[in-house]
Amino acid sequence: MLKKINKIEKFTRRSAKRLLGNEGGETRGITLMETIFALAILVIGILSVLTMTTSSVVLSQASEQNLVVVNLAREGLELVRGVRDAALTNADVLPAGKNSFFAMDDGCYTIDASQNNFKLTSVIAGCNSVINCNDCRLYRDQATGMYVHNDAGAATLFRRAIQIQNEGGGVKILSKVAWSERGRNHEFTLEDYLTEWQ
Repeated sequence: MLKKINKIEKFTRRSAKRLLGNEGGETRGITLMETIFALAILVIGILSVLTMTTSSVVLSQASEQNLVVVNLAREGLELVRGVRDAALTNADVLPAGKNSFFAMDDGCYTIDASQNNFKLTSVIAGCNSVINCNDCRLYRDQATGMYVHNDAGAATLFRRAIQIQNEGGGVKILSKVAWSERGRNHEFTLEDYLTEWQ
């Protein structure tokens, strides 16, 4: 029985040497260093894919926010145009005590629309620092999907203020949107000039 085991051992050693191409006595196989290098290359490859994926998600979110911000600022300008047009027949859309859009005081305002009803509301502070203006915070109405200044919906990151400046024969409108992201404050402003002749 012992002879059979010895024969099997010799056969296995010879077979292993032939398979590894090592008939001269050298051992050829994967060393520990080669394994470590292979794992390092694999880890670097996986980390670079994860980094690119994370960067892609962050850039996608930033792009989405920028799109919302531009549209909120544009909507602010369009709503002011709507107030100007509606004020020709209905002074209720203007702040209290005003009967003409072009006779309004310079200052900061918030504006909302629902079912084609516009209303400019005066804000005491806000134009210099929209991000700190509590009255300027926008909420998203769950029923309509619109951004509004009353807290009927879910609070958002965004704040919007409309600055009106009378300039000989017309009104300069600045629609300012501010938001805070990852500890940094951002502000975006669109400007338009409205005249009395429409």
